[in-house]
Amino acid sequence: MYTLLRAIVGLYLVMAGAMAFSNPTAGLPTHPAPYLAVLLGLLLFAGAATRYTLWAGMLFAVGMVFDRGAHRDWAGLQTQLVYAGLFYVLYAHLTHNRWAVDGWFETMTAAPTMPRAAPSERANMPIAVATPTTVAAPDGALTTPVDTSLPSPSVVVDESAAGEGARTTVVQLPADMAGMLNGSLAPAPAEGTETPGVIALQGATKLLAMHIGPFARIVSRNVQSELGISASELTKLQYQGFVTKMAAQVTDEGKKEKFVSNATELGVTLH
Repeated sequence: MYTLLRAIVGLYLVMAGAMAFSNPTAGLPTHPAPYLAVLLGLLLFAGAATRYTLWAGMLFAVGMVFDRGAHRDWAGLQTQLVYAGLFYVLYAHLTHNRWAVDGWFETMTAAPTMPRAAPSERANMPIAVATPTTVAAPDGALTTPVDTSLPSPSVVVDESAAGEGARTTVVQLPADMAGMLNGSLAPAPAEGTETPGVIALQGATKLLAMHIGPFARIVSRNVQSELGISASELTKLQYQGFVTKMAAQVTDEGKKEKFVSNATELGVTLH
């Protein structure tokens, strides 16, 4: 329904502006209103830069109200009041603006994602296996083969007290697992899970989309680039600056306060 209303208003603006060009003997109109009406109508009909087009349309209606009032054209004045009401309705329900050029542009400019292999495909992927070597041990001690070709730290576990036949096991681990055992690294996130920074940024973007529509993702990427933040290394202070920048896009003070409150809750797990 929103798309139909937006298209009807845009088409009516185009037709109203085109009426000024219908008389070939009069030449091109000197008043800028027909040109602006056609331009705004085309943008609305296509759903291109809808948020800013509606702002421009409201200002256009204000200017026409003064113009029609100065010429005592009361019928034209009533028409501009209807336009202003329609512009407000379209702007207030901008989150329903799904079928539009704005959505297509957002999809085209979205960062590409690498497709993940299916479980069956990952199972058939080749795995490189290095040839193990033997680590020297004290006389009489048992040894365990260790792959020394891997560039990762080792963890030595002494499983028994000293004495004849003592067993010393040298285990070769990946760097992240060794760091976990040594207490220097936190457990790596499981496959398919998102980091707290990614979750917070995506959640804040979705909250903003409820107020300004599909442009929220473009605004989010621009703000992240402006602040130079990385989702994987996002800090709480950086996230607060991100939320402040995003909140500036919400014009209603009550909705802005609610957005900041909800978005801030998404970053409570950040450090």
